Amino acid sequence: MATSIIPFPLMQRINNDETALQRVIITLNTGGHPFGELRTQLYKLVHQVLEKDPERTEQHILSSGIDPQPYVKARLRGRVIKELVRLDQERKLYPNSIIAEIRTDLSDERSFDPDNLVRTVISIPMLNDIQADENMVQSVMIEINVNYPKGRSEAKKRVVELIINAIASNPREDQFLSKWKSDTSEQYVYAKLTGKAIREIVKLDQKPSAEVKAEDAIGPDVEGGKDKTGPDCCAIYHVWPDFKLRAQIWCSAPTVKADACRRSFATTGRGIVWAVLDSGIDGNHPHFKKHSNLTLPSGLAHMDFTGPNRADVEPEKLTDDYGHGTHVAGIIAGELDTDKYEAISLYRERDENGRISYRRKPIDVPVIGVAAECKLLSYKVLDKRGVERVRSTHPRSWRQHEPGIRLRPGMVRMWPKPNLRRSKPSGALRFNGSHRRR
Repeated sequence: MATSIIPFPLMQRINNDETALQRVIITLNTGGHPFGELRTQLYKLVHQVLEKDPERTEQHILSSGIDPQPYVKARLRGRVIKELVRLDQERKLYPNSIIAEIRTDLSDERSFDPDNLVRTVISIPMLNDIQADENMVQSVMIEINVNYPKGRSEAKKRVVELIINAIASNPREDQFLSKWKSDTSEQYVYAKLTGKAIREIVKLDQKPSAEVKAEDAIGPDVEGGKDKTGPDCCAIYHVWPDFKLRAQIWCSAPTVKADACRRSFATTGRGIVWAVLDSGIDGNHPHFKKHSNLTLPSGLAHMDFTGPNRADVEPEKLTDDYGHGTHVAGIIAGELDTDKYEAISLYRERDENGRISYRRKPIDVPVIGVAAECKLLSYKVLDKRGVERVRSTHPRSWRQHEPGIRLRPGMVRMWPKPNLRRSKPSGALRFNGSHRRR
């Protein structure tokens, strides 16, 4: 490996612990090639390496085109960084390697730019992406203009028509209108489009529509008449990136005093169904076998929202390639049957030379979820890298299929039937936000 690519201080930290996360800046070796093209190649290379890494949690590209600079910010494990450099030097897609240097990101400074306050239909981050490579496909959320003269529903129809026409004029397999997800929202239209198509749609939308008369427009007078080309005549209010969502790990049962609640009030979660919007749940994990947590009441079904179309999934076929959803589900419910399985904790320890290794230690206390007996409903909205677009997690995407849903900040609680707020679930009483058995 060329030591000039990874500076000595960073290499030393990687050698001490290859599993530790490093926040780095990957400088691109432009060499006269288009910046957007090199960035796309680097993304593919990073994802290729992450596919083979068993511990993908919290490894992400942090700057996806927002900064118009010849570098990419990322958070990666040491072994991934070394493999990334090795593959880049082996592939030789260009006369020189794509990566010029990988150094530690020592600064997270954010400065205020007053130009960001200037009104724009296409968001600044997306404009930067498009300027870098207008042929790159972008995941977009197109916000409808509520002041459109013919109303919001007509504005949405016009946006859908513009998208369909833009795709037809430059057909590509990776460009599409997400119709079913758009149907779940009155305010947004979801799609995947190239930068060129996004610009064309905005340009056409700003031209006067035959259905919108000047006297219907809402806006200032222009030369004695209404402004027929003002923002209120447009169907599109704003084009947003369909931002990525990432899994987070923050708390466990003792942190929220759930163990004390369980002892004091005998709260087991029986008769309750919890929906987990995450990377899925491992249907074969032994933690969920003892109380059959993944076997649902009639009328409910596990669903996968990460594919082109949503799909029902049988409990035994549930998968979680990322692992975070299973982790969260295990905190909520389930209990390991210690008569059949042995619980082992893994911890890291430094030796006399500072090298870190894993140690195994048997767990001699019960491994049990906050509400061990409640049912778990898996809504898979994060992919195998632990990310997904906002459109997959929009409440109406899944709420319309489960009318008994009850929302709470940071979580979703579901009753087996829509009217169970009035008729309490069998075997449980509501007690200050918790439940206890009769």
